Order: sequence, then structure tokens, then C-alpha cells
Amino acid sequence: MGIVIFEEVCIIKVMINVENIYKTFKQKKEVYHVLNDISIDVRAGEIVTLLGESGCGKSTLLHAVGGFILPDKGSIYINERLVQKPQRDCVMLFQQLNLLPWNDALSNVELGLKADKKIKRELAKQALAFVGLNEYHHAYPHELSGGMQQRVAIARAFAMKPKVILMDEPFAALDSFNRYHLQDELIRLQKHENLSILLVTHDIDEAIYLSDRIYIMSAKPGEVFAEMSIELAKPRIRTHQDFQYYRRKLLEKFKLSQSERKPEYYI
Repeated sequence: MGIVIFEEVCIIKVMINVENIYKTFKQKKEVYHVLNDISIDVRAGEIVTLLGESGCGKSTLLHAVGGFILPDKGSIYINERLVQKPQRDCVMLFQQLNLLPWNDALSNVELGLKADKKIKRELAKQALAFVGLNEYHHAYPHELSGGMQQRVAIARAFAMKPKVILMDEPFAALDSFNRYHLQDELIRLQKHENLSILLVTHDIDEAIYLSDRIYIMSAKPGEVFAEMSIELAKPRIRTHQDFQYYRRKLLEKFKLSQSERKPEYYI
């Protein structure tokens, strides 16, 4: 009698599934085709980046995943549920922080939490401690640096205990020092909470540093031009030759996505 060997199969859950979506916008008498047959996915515990030049539709795609706009055709699922409006287990973090200036850090983090006052306060304190702002509970936004304000916004997102976070160029307005520091913080928090993150950026180095996979988008209309996996352990070293290898590959793909630019697409 032969020996039967059973191999263990690891199935990774898909947290975001975008299936063949199209999106148009009307402006005066013209209809602009913004997204064309987009299909992407984000698996549990992944950071996936949408990379492309301005106007390629990456922010539009992110807003569609968040349920803030609906596609003309196609479907989007988060945690196996069809997206028709914003969902509680998916939080969006914008470049504009949207902190209320009349609220202190603690009160800003409590926004959006659905619990009694005592539990909300405890969740907010834990979230601020997690991003290193334990001593700034009662500081107002104008009393905080840009990097600290961004950490308050990140704490607010994490306090809601989402399964998915959408990020639209969250570090673009920061100087290099704060941007690098918060990129490391994001990796630490994402790993601790096993979150799935879909990130929009036009910064190639940021995409390589953070991402498990990258979708490169071309413009007019917005399409997925290429997909690339980044097979490097985290945290990554920006000066390492392997990092520079992926940088060269991404630059080549990015240039190709621009050279194959389609004519302005109207309907």
C-alpha cells in the first residue's frame, strides 16, 4: 500500500475584489471615460499600491472602492460584500486630514466611533498611544506639527478597527523625514492589526517601500497597465541594490505606460 501525502494548501482571503469596472463623468456636453475595465484585488494582510501619473483615475478608483461613487459597470466587493455605499469595516484616509480644529486630538479620534462614551474614550487613548501621541491627548490640531496631525488621522482610522484601509496620498504634504517615519509607522501598525491596505501614490520609492504588490495605471482612460510583486522583506533599505532593481523596473514600466498613451477618450 502506497503512502498518501496530503499537502497543506494555504488559502489567502481576498479582502478587496474589483471586477471589470468602468466609470465615466459628464462635463458640459462631453462624457469622459475615466476608468476602463479595471480589475484588481487586495488580499488579507497586504499593502497594495495604485501607482500612476496625475489624471490616470487612481483616486477615482479608490473612491469607488470606498463606496463614495458607484461604477457605471462592473462590481466591487469588500470582505465578500458588494460595495454600494461606504462600509463600516473599510476606512478611507485622505490627504486632507479633516481634523476638526475645535476638537483636541482625543475628540478627533473619537469621531466615527459607535460605542458608549467610556469605551470611545478608551479606544481613542489606545489608538493615540499606538501612534506615539500618548502625551498629546488634549492638543488641538494647530498645536501639532504636520506629521503629528497625520498620526492623529491614522489613529482615528485604526480606532475604528477596520479590516480595510484606503489611503489617498496620505504623506504627500509632509517633508521627507516625517514621510519616512510615518511609512515605518504604517508598516508596524498594518502588521500588528493584519490590515489590508489599498494605497494611492505617484511616488515610486514610496510604492516600493510599502507595497507587497503594485498596480501601474495608464491614463485616458485609466487602465491597469501592469502588476508587479515586490519580493523584499520589510522594513526595506532604500539604498540596497535590490530596492534599486525594483526602482529601475518600475521606472521602465511607468515610461512604457506613458509612451503607449491613448488619445483623449470621449463618448
